[in-house]
Amino acid sequence: MDRLEMFLWTIWGLQERRFSITFDVVSSVMVSITTSLMLCFISLRRHRGLDFLSAMPYAYS
Repeated sequence: MDRLEMFLWTIWGLQERRFSITFDVVSSVMVSITTSLMLCFISLRRHRGLDFLSAMPYAYS
């Protein structure tokens, strides 16, 4: 029973580590995408002189 318990504990630890690595990669990618989109949005606003808040009333009418 001790070997089986050790085996299961090892498998559980490996799965947990793999989940942690996957979560870190996905969260890093999401931060990169969000940052890139925000920089693109800011660049477009500066280039075109758009004001997001002033465009909102036209979207509802």
